[in-house]
Amino acid sequence: GSTQVTVSVTSAPSTSGDTTATACDSFTWWLSGQTYTSSGNYQAITNNVNGGDSTVTLHLTINYGTNSIEEHTACDSYTWHGTTYTASNNTATYSTTGTNGCDNVVTLHLTINYSTNNEITETACDSYTWALNGQQYTYSGNYSYSTTGTNGCPANTTLHLTVNQSTNDAITETACDSYTWFDQTYTASGVYTHTGENQWGCPDNSTLTLTINHSTTSDIYDSVEAGQAYNNYGFNISETEVATGTYTNTIPLSNSNGCDSIITLHLTVTGNGQPGEGIDDVDGFTMRIYPNPASSKVDIDCESISAVRVYDMAGRMLDEQTAINSNNAQVDVSRFAEGVYVFSITTQSGDVVKQKVVVKH
Repeated sequence: GSTQVTVSVTSAPSTSGDTTATACDSFTWWLSGQTYTSSGNYQAITNNVNGGDSTVTLHLTINYGTNSIEEHTACDSYTWHGTTYTASNNTATYSTTGTNGCDNVVTLHLTINYSTNNEITETACDSYTWALNGQQYTYSGNYSYSTTGTNGCPANTTLHLTVNQSTNDAITETACDSYTWFDQTYTASGVYTHTGENQWGCPDNSTLTLTINHSTTSDIYDSVEAGQAYNNYGFNISETEVATGTYTNTIPLSNSNGCDSIITLHLTVTGNGQPGEGIDDVDGFTMRIYPNPASSKVDIDCESISAVRVYDMAGRMLDEQTAINSNNAQVDVSRFAEGVYVFSITTQSGDVVKQKVVVKH
């Protein structure tokens, strides 16, 4: 199609001419003052040098550039035609020249999503199982785990882990009678355990292997003449303090287990001149009375025994055997109450030997 521009001029000889033009998108023809946006033949009439009309025909070719949109989604950053973008952008453009010589313009519609980076600090005893990845860790360290977040970008988590260890202590102890451990008193041998808390707040497991040895106790029945000191079995009782009664003496760490020996002395003070109250040893005699203490039978070995008499500490005769005429004799003491008794042995020559015997059932 063509557009004709008519210009009024005075009558003169007319002329005509042609011109050709190519443009992108639009063309403004100076001769007509018009802007054209499509190809075509356009005419303009103006005055020639003779003062007549001059008709010029424009043969116009309009080529078109292109306008397009590129849509992109990226994580953290996106590089487009040499430029790196770290935020969403809908205005960036890039132009190239097409084969028709016109610009091809591309507009970038960019969405930037962001990765996430989280840090977790944990402290555990012996081991730690991270719920995020199901892994169990037994050593301190920094551990990482990555997954894809809801926005499609990496979700990175770093675990700063401290693993403290439980402690285990083994203790072996030997004690007499009892042993106190962590405020608990034990009176029997055995293996005992206790769980507390160590300096890191983790279990402190202690095992005690305990041997309990026991003190030994013994009862001694004895007598002493009135007015005499008593110095037997570790007892030292002066003549002014001696009295019938019970005395206790502890000999520290003296038994076979290294524990105390506790001796209880049942002491009887005898009077003077009463039967069975004094014990006279006859020089030159070999006499053996056993066992002592005794519970059932007492055997007597002595040269030429004529008679055996047994007295209690009050001087009462409890048993008498005469006309023995032997070097051996035996007395049944099972019927006697526990206590100290005096055995009086008479020889065939008329000599008398006395010996204290303890009866204990």
